[in-house]
Amino acid sequence: WIYHATSKRGVIKEPIDQFLQVDECYAVYACSDIDVKAVWKRAEQHLYKPYNNSFYPDTTGFYCSEYIAEILPIFET
Repeated sequence: WIYHATSKRGVIKEPIDQFLQVDECYAVYACSDIDVKAVWKRAEQHLYKPYNNSFYPDTTGFYCSEYIAEILPIFET
């Protein structure tokens, strides 16, 4: 599964084979010090929230990088 925020559908999860595009290049990063279950739980809590088109930080929805920063404990906010 891929969890991400989209402008059309808000925060969603979708099968990786539907997300990946042929002829595209992707980078995958792994952080060994992260509690995967805690990240998964945070990711699930925000499913179906709207996309943040305004990019203002104090809104209900998320833009793509804001969602990642919210669910991963590697960014100070």
